[in-house]
Amino acid sequence: MPINKTNDNEFENRNLKFKNSSIYPTDDDTIVHSLRLHKKRKLAMDNYFKQQGLNLNTGIRQVLYTWMDQNEIKPPKEQN
Repeated sequence: MPINKTNDNEFENRNLKFKNSSIYPTDDDTIVHSLRLHKKRKLAMDNYFKQQGLNLNTGIRQVLYTWMDQNEIKPPKEQN
């Protein structure tokens, strides 16, 4: 079943701009994933994203989504 976003500006409004946004669902159905970072790396990223007007979570998602787009990572096909 194809996944379509409901609003053309939905990702852009959240500062999550990436080319293949229409093939992924919105961030409404999420999971929490633990990420280990050195304290200084976390603080550096926190400061950087704050300067961009983003919080750390949104900034990390934006970086991941951009990386996925650049590497043409597609969602897995649904299995029956």
